[in-house]
This record gives sequence, C-alpha cells and structure tokens, in this order.
Amino acid sequence: MYLNEIKMIGYVGKDPITSAEGKKPFAAFDIAITKRYTPKGEGAEPVEKTHWYNVACYGHLAQIAGSLITKGAHVLITGELDTTEWTNKENGEVRQGVRIVANKILLLDKKNAGPATAEA
Repeated sequence: MYLNEIKMIGYVGKDPITSAEGKKPFAAFDIAITKRYTPKGEGAEPVEKTHWYNVACYGHLAQIAGSLITKGAHVLITGELDTTEWTNKENGEVRQGVRIVANKILLLDKKNAGPATAEA
C-alpha cells in the first residue's frame, strides 16, 4: 500500500513563477504557515514561528494557479511530498529539498465571495 498525501493551509509568499516545461505548464510558489502558542509556565511570552514550504503544480492546475493565485492569498493545498535535487549554480554543489506537488488548491480568501477550488 502507498500513501503520500499532505494538506496545508497558509499564505502565498509571492506571485507564482510560471513556465512550460516542454509543453506541460508549470507553476511554483511558496506558502507560509505560522504557528502561534504560549509555552507552559508562569510569565511565558507567546511564541510565533513561521515555516515556508515550496509548492509546485503542473498542467491545468498550473495554469489556474498562475492566473488566480497572488501574493498574500490564503490557500489550502492538497498534494504529495516530493524530493527534488538540483545543482547550485554558484558552487556546483548538489542540493536536495522537499516540495509539495499540488493536486488540489482551494482559495480561502474572503474577497472571492466563497472558496474557489481547482484540481489536477
């Protein structure tokens, strides 16, 4: 059995970067997820931690993301985790990272008069 699914709600950090890899449309953007909590203990100050995640999407979903998603958009991303590898242009070092390959995006912004959903 195989299961690789992730759901995240966050805010888009900048407008998506779009291109066509060969003939398949591609879009990439980052989302920020902020965790707020107050540690236990008397006099503890509230803590806020923001984590950034890379999101990629392909095909029709990439076209929709490129046209509807903008910096600051509140989104729910459903997809799977994917490990990527690239070579750093500055020093030739091989690097690895994890990204979310989206298969569904739900726009949660109030300005849309209700959620808008796009699926791969």
